[in-house]
Amino acid sequence: MRLLRNYFLILSGKPVLRKGQIGLTYDCNCHCPHCSSAQMRDAGREILSTEKVKRAIDDFIGLGAVTIMLTGGEPTLREDLEEIIAHINPDRAISCLLTNGRNLSPSRLSEFRRAGLGQMAISLDSPDPETHDRNRRAPGLFNHALRLLQYGQSIGIYAQVSMIVTRENIRNGEALRMVELTEKMKIDLNLLFASPVGRWTEKEETMLLEGDFQWVKENLLSAPHVRWEGYSSYLRTGCPAGREKIYVTAYGDVTPCDFIQISFGNIGEEPLADIWRRMMKVEEFAKLQDVCICSLDRDFIRNYIAPLSDFEKKPVRFDRLKF
Repeated sequence: MRLLRNYFLILSGKPVLRKGQIGLTYDCNCHCPHCSSAQMRDAGREILSTEKVKRAIDDFIGLGAVTIMLTGGEPTLREDLEEIIAHINPDRAISCLLTNGRNLSPSRLSEFRRAGLGQMAISLDSPDPETHDRNRRAPGLFNHALRLLQYGQSIGIYAQVSMIVTRENIRNGEALRMVELTEKMKIDLNLLFASPVGRWTEKEETMLLEGDFQWVKENLLSAPHVRWEGYSSYLRTGCPAGREKIYVTAYGDVTPCDFIQISFGNIGEEPLADIWRRMMKVEEFAKLQDVCICSLDRDFIRNYIAPLSDFEKKPVRFDRLKF
């Protein structure tokens, strides 16, 4: 019913949020070379309390969100995670946990399911166990993640693998082998695309070249169980950053997505709805874009992402940048 209401509002010309994403912490028990959130950690700031996280969730849902994604850092390091999941409530929205799986056990996953967890995505960097574990600096993590995915499915959680597509794993065949692995496991695969943010700032060699996305569509996304987030948008395929999805940092800053580290305000200072309206005054966030803009739109990267490297702390306030 909420989806039907959202479509009615959209067709009447009103913007409606589809997904709210919130970083619960920037602490992590892995040390990945591609981490996008490492530069977000600020020892001088306090992370959102349980009550402030709950208020952010309420605000997301009030703006139309039907999915609430809980991420980090590593969100399972938060002791109040079960309480946060329960607050989302399946009758209000779908809760989704994005995790590396290292701090997660079947028993704890069962507790999350009883609290109302609807979806879980576990990040895998490679279909090769040794490569993944070495990348995460976590021996045995790959096989542990596969067991969690299978267990999650067995108790009614929609489980999927999340993988970043890079220039390298397209060319060395790992991206295609991940499609084959997840198909064999009967697990859906969600694709992200390498972006020059976090520890990959200015590492353009990770990014897809012109023509690579067409290859991805023809060889990866053509599989029925493979998707990217643009497939979930309301009326057509497209990057939802800012228009249908917004991200709240662990400190309350509001950005179009976790990879676009530009803050348009803080929920501790003003209502989320006001911040979202300000964000959508920027042309690139006022409508869906054809591709993931912080990964595949070179003009957007040059104008919005590249200038962020001049600032030590992220996210950067929008009014400190020249739009």
